Amino acid sequence: MVVQVVDDSDVNLFVMASMVRKMGYAADLHSSPHAALAVCWSSIPDLIIVDFMMPEMDGIQYIRSIRQTEAGRLVPIVMVTASHDPTVEGRAMEAGANAFLTKPLRFPEFKAVVSSLLPVCDRDGAA
Repeated sequence: MVVQVVDDSDVNLFVMASMVRKMGYAADLHSSPHAALAVCWSSIPDLIIVDFMMPEMDGIQYIRSIRQTEAGRLVPIVMVTASHDPTVEGRAMEAGANAFLTKPLRFPEFKAVVSSLLPVCDRDGAA
């Protein structure tokens, strides 16, 4: 199973990749939402985790782009943010996010959300 992680911060990418791998999934990391979209057009991941605040395109725009395709309508998406704007979660869900997490991420909460959207993997990544 492949989890695509999209965040313009290398530190956040590293943290989320570590969490994803700890759960037994492969991590496909992208600091550019445009690069991540290009990958999605050829191979939809099993789950997408996308940051809200990015310079090229925000997470809401990213989700809307993914949801425009047939395959993209089915992939679970988790929005993450450090924003304190109380409207972000509602806007993310309206755009098509399946779940929402706030930073700093805590592994138990992260694991619970991801596990609710993907089958449990063993240590070798097999579902």
